[in-house]
Amino acid sequence: MKRFPWSRFLFTVLLCISCPSVGRSASQAFKEKFDEAQRLVSQGRLNEATSLLLQLKQQHPEDVDIAINLGHLYNNLEKWSESIRYHEEALRLLRRTTDNPMAVAFVHRSLALAYEGLGRQRYFSPELSLRILYHLEQAWPHFTELGFSSVEIAEEMELARFALSRYEMADRGVRVMEMETAAQKGVEAVLADDLQLPPDGVSQAAKLGAKDAMAARVQGSSSQR
Repeated sequence: MKRFPWSRFLFTVLLCISCPSVGRSASQAFKEKFDEAQRLVSQGRLNEATSLLLQLKQQHPEDVDIAINLGHLYNNLEKWSESIRYHEEALRLLRRTTDNPMAVAFVHRSLALAYEGLGRQRYFSPELSLRILYHLEQAWPHFTELGFSSVEIAEEMELARFALSRYEMADRGVRVMEMETAAQKGVEAVLADDLQLPPDGVSQAAKLGAKDAMAARVQGSSSQR
């Protein structure tokens, strides 16, 4: 499944200017470190960029731009639990500090990818599948504004279709795992795995409603083919 390209969103002016952060100093030192992290990313040195942003996070714990970029870095490093942690924190900060629906949509879509990645790495429980669908549904109205092409939106529809199928199987008590995961860890290890997701503050009713909404989108897309 396609991931966000770095060139489109990471460290973009859209996020950095439109989301004023709490507690950020306007110091030159902050700007230099943030710019250095961007340079490291452009060179593919993602672990070094992450370490630098984690240093900034300690100094500016309420900075939404740092949280967003850390979440996105961890997505691309395929460290899904860390990505979820920082993207959830970014959502909390965005809701408190700004009215920027596009930035919120960006984080929701990143969370959908993080939960998908975690499911492929572990397995797809009903709750995990619901979270993919919930975050996709939250992001969906803004895909055009975020610059998604019709081909890319079709790919998001495929992710929704995939998550719905995983939810339906998991909800019947079937532990759904990827063949690669089963081969790497062994089926017995995966079956013994107790996947505990962090609290997300979203009601079950809201997640089930999002599932139904995404199911309707998928059905509508299929009928237009």
